[in-house]
This record gives sequence, structure tokens and C-alpha cells, in this order.
Amino acid sequence: MQRARLRDLGLSIGHLPPGPINAITDVAGILVGHQTIITDTPAVVRSGVTVIVPEDDQIWQRHLFAGNHVLNGNGEMTGLSFLDEIGLLCGPIAITGTHSIGAVHEGLVSQELAGDLPFDFCLPVVAETFDGWLSDPMALAVRPVHVHAALRAAAGNCGDTLLIPELPLARRSWPALPASSFPGCLITSPSASRAEAEKGY
Repeated sequence: MQRARLRDLGLSIGHLPPGPINAITDVAGILVGHQTIITDTPAVVRSGVTVIVPEDDQIWQRHLFAGNHVLNGNGEMTGLSFLDEIGLLCGPIAITGTHSIGAVHEGLVSQELAGDLPFDFCLPVVAETFDGWLSDPMALAVRPVHVHAALRAAAGNCGDTLLIPELPLARRSWPALPASSFPGCLITSPSASRAEAEKGY
């Protein structure tokens, strides 16, 4: 049975119509790639990595203004201090399981280094979500090669949520934008608990 979308149930957020496929990739220039790992031995693994690549894969060269807001504070995301200080997103955003955040960070850095780009450091944005109910997090199954595969697979076919409005906002306005979006997000995900923090980026 296919999972119903909110609009199929008569619920809608905001006043504007959705894009053609009602997905993040309706936003021009957003690419999404996945690499899923499924094994039953030696450990049960149902994990992977998702990458969100803005600017038609030119994000490494054409940086975007960005801000963040953390609701509740439980959960990890790398690169937030850089966003707070500089206000720029300099590479793809990745989402993975809790214990895989380091491997995914390494995967994004190694991809940038392989691109011979004109700067000498990278502070990727990598967010985690606990997938221990589905997968053995101690298996450390996600490795940098999976990040590279997800980047290669980046395509317009995902319905994840990312806040990248096409608005002419001043740099100082970016941190407030994700914070103000959460009331709408909580309508669709009403549990905002300390055990699973919601993040806006």
C-alpha cells in the first residue's frame, strides 16, 4: 500500500500550490542522491546516506547564504558554527545514521579535495538521525565510498524537506528563517521531543 501524502488527506501547509511532483527537487537546481545499505549478516543493517546538492552540483564553487535553528537540542549536525560565523553553505548537505556522521563528513571532505577546488578547508553540513530501531548502529556500515556513490546518484526524485527559499534576504535574516518555519513543520510532525530533535537548515 502506498503511503498517502498530506494533501491526499485534505491537509495542506501554506497557501501556495505544490510543485509538479511536490518534492524538494521541484526547486530549480536541487539534486538529491541516496545510497542505501541493506545486509543481514554479519549485522542487520538498514541504513545509508542521503545528499542534498543545491546549485545543480555547483555548490562547491557557488556558495549559498544559509542559517540554522535547532529545536530541543538533541541531535548532531556538523558545520553549524561555520554557518553561524560565515553564513555560507559551501557544499552538499548529508543526512545519515547517528554513528555514521564521521564517515559521511570524511566522504564529503574527500570528494571536495578530489575536485581540486581553490580553497584549503571544508566544513561540511552533516546531520544525523537515529536509525537504531532498524539497523545495528555498531556495524558502522556507512563509509565515505557510500557518500561518493550518493553524490554520483544525485537526481531529482526525492521528497525530503529543506528550507532554501528564493528570497532576497539579508545575511542577518537567515538564522531567523528556519526558526520561523518550525510551527508549520510541527503540524506535520507533532512530536518535538528531546529524544529526536528537529533541525532547520
